[in-house]
Amino acid sequence: MRMKRICGLVLAGILLLLCLPAQGAAGGDSALQAFADTVEAHAWNLDTAFSVPCDWTLRSELKKNSSVGDETSQLSEIMTRAGCYAYSVAYTGSGVRIEDAAYYPGWIILRRYETGKTSLLTPREQQTLEQALALAGSAKGTDLEKERYIFDALCARITYETTDTPPAGEEQTDEKDSAVGALLNGRADCDGYSDAMVLCCGLAGVPCRYIHGESTVSLRRGAGDTTHMWNLVYVGGSWLMCDATWGDQDRADPCYLYFNIGRRNASLSYHWNTGTQFPDIASMADFSTQLMPDQQPVPAYSMTEVYLAARAAATEGKRRLTLYCPEEAFWQSDRETFRRMLHHGGLCAYSFQDSGALFEITEITLPEAPFRFCDSEEEIPGAVEEYAEAGTNTFCLYFPPALSRILLADECARLKEVLSGSRIRGADRFLYSDDSGSVTLEGVSFF
Repeated sequence: MRMKRICGLVLAGILLLLCLPAQGAAGGDSALQAFADTVEAHAWNLDTAFSVPCDWTLRSELKKNSSVGDETSQLSEIMTRAGCYAYSVAYTGSGVRIEDAAYYPGWIILRRYETGKTSLLTPREQQTLEQALALAGSAKGTDLEKERYIFDALCARITYETTDTPPAGEEQTDEKDSAVGALLNGRADCDGYSDAMVLCCGLAGVPCRYIHGESTVSLRRGAGDTTHMWNLVYVGGSWLMCDATWGDQDRADPCYLYFNIGRRNASLSYHWNTGTQFPDIASMADFSTQLMPDQQPVPAYSMTEVYLAARAAATEGKRRLTLYCPEEAFWQSDRETFRRMLHHGGLCAYSFQDSGALFEITEITLPEAPFRFCDSEEEIPGAVEEYAEAGTNTFCLYFPPALSRILLADECARLKEVLSGSRIRGADRFLYSDDSGSVTLEGVSFF
C-alpha cells in the first residue's frame, strides 16, 4: 500500500452526487458523509489544493485513528476512497486545507479521458489508456457481465508482485501500485489491481471505487502485512465488494470467492472502517446472480448437506465445487467434521478456500478405481453384482456417515458379513477408511 499523509476537507458534493449512483443509507445526512462527498467532488476535478470549512467537532473526528490501524486516520480513508494516495493537510480556524494531493494513475487517466484532456497524460499513461480502452471495449452485455469480463481479464494478465524488482533484463520501475504497472508490466500489488479495476470498469461504464482496510487472506498467503486495497463496484442496484487481487490465485481460472460479496459475508474476510465508508455496501449479495453459470454454489446449511453436495459432485465427476454455507458456525466450530464430510462424499483430495459464506473446492481428486455410493446394507450385494457382471476386479464402495460407523466398526466385521452373502469369492486387498467411510477391494474374484 502507498503510505498516506494526513489530510482533510468539506464543502458540497453536488457535482459528485450528479455523477454517482444513488448511495446507501449508512451515514445519512451526516457531516462526515457530506465531507466525503465533497472530497470526491474535488477529486473528480483532480484538484491538488482546496479548502473545506468544517466545525471543531468534525475536525476532531477526521483526526482520529481509524479502527483499521494506527497508521490510518479517518481522513486518509476518505481520501483513499476518492483516489488520492498522498497529500498534506492544515487545520485552520475555518476548516481544513488540502494541498499537494496526488491521485492514483488510473483515477487520473479516467478523469482526463472523460474530460477530453488526454493530452495532459504522460506517455506511459497514454499507453495505459490504450490498453484499458481495448480491454473495456471487449467487455459486453450487462454491467455485471462487463465487470466479470474485466475481473477475469485482469486476473489472467497480472502477476501479484509486492516489490519493484523487475524480471531479468527489464528496466526498474515504480509502477506496481498503479494501473500503469498492472496493464503495461503485467505486475501489480493490491493497489495496482484496484487501480486497474477502477480505470477499466469506469471506461466500460461500470461505477467502481477504491476501498482500504485489512484482509485475512494476506495471512493465508504468507504475507506479513495485512493492509489491503480492493474495490467497490455498483451492479444490480447495489454497491458490492470485488477483489481482483485475491481473485488472482495463480491458476487457469479466477477465484470467485471475492467477486461481488456483500457486507455481511465480506466481514469474515475483510476489516474496513464502516464509519467512513460512503456509499453504503449491500448487506448481502445474491450469489446466484453474481457468479458464473458453472460456478453456481450449492446451498449447505448442515454437515449432512455438505456430504450430499460432495457426493453429487463426485458422482458427476466434477473437479470443482462451490458451497454456500451461511451458517458459518457449523464449519468454524467443527472443521474436522466438515473435512470428513467432503471425504465421505468421495473427494479424496482437493484445494480449499473460503470467503465469507462461500467455500470453493478446486483441483478435486476422485477415487482412481470405479466407485459407488450405497445408502443401505441391502444395496451392497447389488453393487457387487454389477461389478461382477462387468468383470471389474477393483472397485470402491462408499457409505453415508451413520451407516459407515456400523459397517466399519470392529475392523469391518458387519461389512464383511454383508459381503459374504454377495458374489465375492475373495480379494487380494481389502482396504477401508474410517475417514471417508469407504472400502476399496483390489484383485476381486467372483463366484
